[in-house]
Amino acid sequence: MLMFGFSSVLLSQHQEKPYYHFGENLNFTSSFGYTIYSTEDLNDYHIRYFDNQVTMSLNKYFSAGLHYNYIFISDVDKKKYTFFRAGPIIRYYDISKDNKWFLHVDAMLDYGNFVIEINEDLNKRETLYLGLKLMGEYNIFSNCNILLGHKIIRQLEKAGYGLENYTFAGLSFRFYTGKKK
Repeated sequence: MLMFGFSSVLLSQHQEKPYYHFGENLNFTSSFGYTIYSTEDLNDYHIRYFDNQVTMSLNKYFSAGLHYNYIFISDVDKKKYTFFRAGPIIRYYDISKDNKWFLHVDAMLDYGNFVIEINEDLNKRETLYLGLKLMGEYNIFSNCNILLGHKIIRQLEKAGYGLENYTFAGLSFRFYTGKKK
């Protein structure tokens, strides 16, 4: 919430914002997230999220695309597990006048196989997820941005814990196919 408030104040200081029409902004993003999930018997799962996505502008404030989320898990016994989530993404974004700051709110509907069961076992079972992501980006050079954000994901079925959330960081690469406005 603090990041949203800070970014909103920062972005609202600019009166005239660049914007893009359909297809003028193509964005490739890779990010990394990490969290530790602890069970009652003190078995810690180290969960690493790698998310890759591509989006294209629809209008001044919205873009749409696809993403693929790799999930790698290791436990105290050094066992390794892999999972995935993939699906469409709709993004609301706001851009500062100087084109240095970007604020995103993403909504996604995913299909994947990552489920933490009530008995705290890791299972590969196919299911659907709803996700929401808040992310801020800062342009470091040319078309490359660093990003920081938070993602909340909810399983649509009743089995398992059903709710995940984690903070992530990454890089974003933007390519403009039309004129910047």
